[in-house]
Amino acid sequence: MVYISLALHPMGHPSDQEILQQSDARCRALGMTGFLFRTGRYFVQVLEGTARDVWTVMTAIRRDPRHDILREWPPVLAPQRTFDGWSMGYGPLDRDGVLFMLSKNCPFDTPRDALVDQLLRISASQN
Repeated sequence: MVYISLALHPMGHPSDQEILQQSDARCRALGMTGFLFRTGRYFVQVLEGTARDVWTVMTAIRRDPRHDILREWPPVLAPQRTFDGWSMGYGPLDRDGVLFMLSKNCPFDTPRDALVDQLLRISASQN
């Protein structure tokens, strides 16, 4: 599952640490993996796990008042996990990454692997 949301607070606000800690604990308890990208005003998160667990976590995420989901891609069955071994990674995403996620170049039928690969390429190019 992949989504992008508009954060209530700017990057670096104490709520970022709370969100990351809660996400990490929830994913660890369910055996899920994923990555939380952060930029000035946005979150982009990739969640990996069973359909039931992803649905449970996304239900909680949708109710979280610290952000508003702008776009969700349909969950897809992935042959393997991209973030295996990480209950929840965390890192920056620049303006280009956000623009990509919100653009027509990233439709809802974008294959999951292509979407995640693009996010990883954009985030790696920032370092």
